[in-house]
Amino acid sequence: MFARGLIIQILSGRHPWSEIISERPELHIVVMISRGHGPQRPNSHPAIIDPDWDIIQRCLLRKPELRPLADEVLCARTKTRNFIMFGEAGVGKSALVNLIAGEDLAETSASAQICTLKSTEYPVTVSDSLFHVNLFDTMGLDSPTMNNAGYLDALVKAHKLIVSLKNRGGIHGLLFCIKASRVSNTVQQNYRLFYEFLCQEQVPLALVITNLENEENMEDWWTMNKAHIENARIVPVTHVCITTIRGYQNAYEARYIESRKKVLNMLKELGSCDACSVDESVWFARMSKKLGEFLVPTKELGKNRQKMLQAA
Repeated sequence: MFARGLIIQILSGRHPWSEIISERPELHIVVMISRGHGPQRPNSHPAIIDPDWDIIQRCLLRKPELRPLADEVLCARTKTRNFIMFGEAGVGKSALVNLIAGEDLAETSASAQICTLKSTEYPVTVSDSLFHVNLFDTMGLDSPTMNNAGYLDALVKAHKLIVSLKNRGGIHGLLFCIKASRVSNTVQQNYRLFYEFLCQEQVPLALVITNLENEENMEDWWTMNKAHIENARIVPVTHVCITTIRGYQNAYEARYIESRKKVLNMLKELGSCDACSVDESVWFARMSKKLGEFLVPTKELGKNRQKMLQAA
């Protein structure tokens, strides 16, 4: 387990005790170990998140009986985290899947309306950090271009997905994807629908702002628009400002690589917390009262009541 702790730290991109500047660093290391001191926490990319650092510290304890068992370390490093992606059609959810995976798993298209017709699961393993995630790309709930029947059908499918994940370890986070523009009414509705009602404000939500490849500093968008996001009553626990495209002849390659690092670190932070599950027993009553707020006439509800109840 002592060696395991060192190996995990090496994966961060820095060797253990690299902070020691000496011609004979091994002597200083022996002295530090004898005094019960371990290496400093690296601050380079990819960053070691708190749960990983806790495992490293426990693996490096002097007394073997105090170190974690191999099964505990393996479980912490290999358990799968579940994330649900949502947003308007055409914001780049499929491209985000490919960014995270580091390869083309999801089909992307300029005709985004036909690209994501239902929730699609993408199991992804980030090989450089043994990080396993399930990404669920949901249908774009773009009410201006969707009739009532289609809207309710998408609603039922989203609810069914959320309920099904209760038996698969729960949900570790919602990834709310929006384009780098002003927040529309549809964006606000999607937020309220997924976060407030479908997930009952129990699942941490991360805001993913895309289409920032032309910005010199992508994070500047958040600085300039944070107040507008707050005024729209959108309250994420974290955010990332990114691009999901490399561009013609890889013109945006540097920003693409930066974006992938930011998204992976965000997923690791969200995945370090306990997963959430949603109480489906009160879902139908809540949504029956609130559907009118999402511009769906309540007369449509009767036609879909049985389908909704079956999904619950």
